[in-house]
Amino acid sequence: TAAAEAGGGAENLLVGGSIRYYVRDFGDNLFFAGVEGDVVHKLDPEHQLLLGGDTGLRGYPLRYLQGDHRVLFTVEQRFFSDREIFHLLHLGAAVFFDAGSAWFEDGDGKVAANRKLLKDVGLGLRFGSSRSSRGSMIHLDLAFPLDGDKSIKRVQWLVSTSDTF
Repeated sequence: TAAAEAGGGAENLLVGGSIRYYVRDFGDNLFFAGVEGDVVHKLDPEHQLLLGGDTGLRGYPLRYLQGDHRVLFTVEQRFFSDREIFHLLHLGAAVFFDAGSAWFEDGDGKVAANRKLLKDVGLGLRFGSSRSSRGSMIHLDLAFPLDGDKSIKRVQWLVSTSDTF
């Protein structure tokens, strides 16, 4: 429309979705696979689609990729323990693989030439509070990027919190 071409129309528009698959295996342990994607239109500078670190792609530095399109695929094997550490923490572990990309498209819908799919593998420990009503988890992840430029450290440490495993 003429209004959209003149700079009108929707701003800060985000459309996204995810599909997640969970299955119990190895007793009470859990296999997880998920894919998610987002597309944005006319975002303010303080709102961005990012990948890297705690926004996905754990083997890459924080905010490593940005764009107006994002896709992330994750496969994770989660291990749970019945043990409680000092009657304060439940312990778990995870082994994971991530693959994803974030990129900008030009006004004609053409994908930027530098778009590429990045991948990482890693393992992590999960600490869940047995005394908290919120059930927050502390994630300690050790991830190894499989792609990317030579400026990226070959080992990434990530410490984060989450409401889920």
